[in-house]
Amino acid sequence: MKNFLTSAKIYITGHKIISGVALVLVLFGSYYVYKGSKPAGPTQYVLATVTRDTVISSISGSGSISAEDEIDLKPQGSGQVTEVDAVAGQSVSVGQTIAVLDERNALASIAQAKANLESVQANYDSTMAGETGENLALDQAALTASQSSLTNTEQNLLTKISQVYTTVDTDITNKTYPLFSNPTSAGAQLDIPGVAFNDAVLLAQVDTQLPQVENMLAAWKTEINGFNSSTDSVAAANDAITNLKQMDVFFSNLATLFNTDALVINSSAGSSVTSDTINSGNINSDKTTASGAQNDVESNITSLQSAIQGVQSAVASLAQAQATYNLKIAPPTASVAASAEAQLLSAKASLQSAYDSYDNNIITSPISGTLAEVDLHIGDQASSGTTAAVVVTTNQVAVIPLNEVDVANVKVGQKATLTFDALPDLTLTGKVAQVDPIGVVTQGVVNYNVTIALDTQSDQVKPNMSVDVSIITAVSQDALVVPSEAIQTLNGTSYVQVANGVSTSTPANPSAAGAVIITAGTPVSTQVVTGLSNDTETEIVSGLNEGDTIVDRTVAGTTATAKTTTTSGLSLLGGGGAGAARGGFTGGAAGRTTTTR
Repeated sequence: MKNFLTSAKIYITGHKIISGVALVLVLFGSYYVYKGSKPAGPTQYVLATVTRDTVISSISGSGSISAEDEIDLKPQGSGQVTEVDAVAGQSVSVGQTIAVLDERNALASIAQAKANLESVQANYDSTMAGETGENLALDQAALTASQSSLTNTEQNLLTKISQVYTTVDTDITNKTYPLFSNPTSAGAQLDIPGVAFNDAVLLAQVDTQLPQVENMLAAWKTEINGFNSSTDSVAAANDAITNLKQMDVFFSNLATLFNTDALVINSSAGSSVTSDTINSGNINSDKTTASGAQNDVESNITSLQSAIQGVQSAVASLAQAQATYNLKIAPPTASVAASAEAQLLSAKASLQSAYDSYDNNIITSPISGTLAEVDLHIGDQASSGTTAAVVVTTNQVAVIPLNEVDVANVKVGQKATLTFDALPDLTLTGKVAQVDPIGVVTQGVVNYNVTIALDTQSDQVKPNMSVDVSIITAVSQDALVVPSEAIQTLNGTSYVQVANGVSTSTPANPSAAGAVIITAGTPVSTQVVTGLSNDTETEIVSGLNEGDTIVDRTVAGTTATAKTTTTSGLSLLGGGGAGAARGGFTGGAAGRTTTTR
């Protein structure tokens, strides 16, 4: 061994370049193997289509053919016996009435359940169809009235703008022009004979403002002449308010100039105007005129602002009326429809329960035979689970034990199918004839015997022969169905993943059973209300439509390793490969190639 290590050291020292190349090639080969392992591919899905089918819910159990020839008839309900229709020794047929218990409470429950169902049905119909009739007509009338009110309010505002324009234009023409020289030109000047104004700056502003006001009035008149049914009245009113504010500044400056403290008698002009005349004559009148025009403008601003609020209120009223109307005619949301459907299903179930309670008070014979005993008389109190009569029969019956969970859904009269291990080609039908009210505890498990009366008798069936029974507890015909495994439940709410498009590289029929595809987008989680279900199918009450494509199950992306041929880096050295490299140590060996998948 020591000689071997010494030889190796000498070889490596003397062949540094070859050893380095060999190391690089080994690392490269390892990287090549790593690259051959592809990353996980995209998630794939097995799709299914929402179809219509009959959903059958059933409970299965195993038992044996009974050798007994009598069945105890026990009422499902409790109450006073009001009718006895058979006597001991009498022959009876399947379904024949033996006795009846007091049905008054049951009839009242049926009437109440019917009334409730009618109310819930009406609410469901209204919810699904939207408002109709008188209520919708009232909402339509309210919407029309709101539209008319808004139109009138907008038209009144446009009319008011025109009236305001006329008022201020008249104030300028009749009350302002007489105070100016050249009032309609750019050289307009406030000119009152014999009067000079102390505030020269303000006087110059007034002289400049009058032509500006005149230009504004001209543009305003053009805008008013263009008013039509499509004019935005609020925008036009805001423009008018802007114009009025400009005039308000002008009239305010004019009124300030007419303040007597700002006036002096221009005696140098030889005017005959005196201070008494100024204080009591035309100047005071002009001041009043200017102040009055300013008040008119400010009053009109307030009036237009109030009118704008009126239009805005009418707009809000119309929006509310439109929203109310839209809500009435809009189809229900998925959650509202689901809630209405759930209430309808509950009401139907309540009515069925009331009918069941009524039927439970009628004691009938589930099989043909002879009454051996009748232990009831009119006026007696009968209790659920106590024997009321005994029927002796020569017909075959099957007895199966069911646990307390399953037996809660089993009722007398339900249909059943029977198959036999010893007779694989034979299938018979029957009905539930009896459900024992008292269970038998075996090793802590409670089971209740259920007796099935066979519809037809077969000589092939022998007493004590093993039998498998499937009891049909509920049936929903023409129901929307999906695979049961497609249903997901979270916090008591059921969901189904709806396919969000499919990629172009999918099978010809991507919704075909078992087709694995890659969707174009992430499936959408859709809330559903479910009905009956069994091991394979589940009824969809709401949330999906016939023909929808859904995710049956998900196939997670997998890591695919490509077929890779990895050659030992040392073999790439040439000649005997690894063997040649080792030749200096061991005398040589053939190189090896390893193929992996």
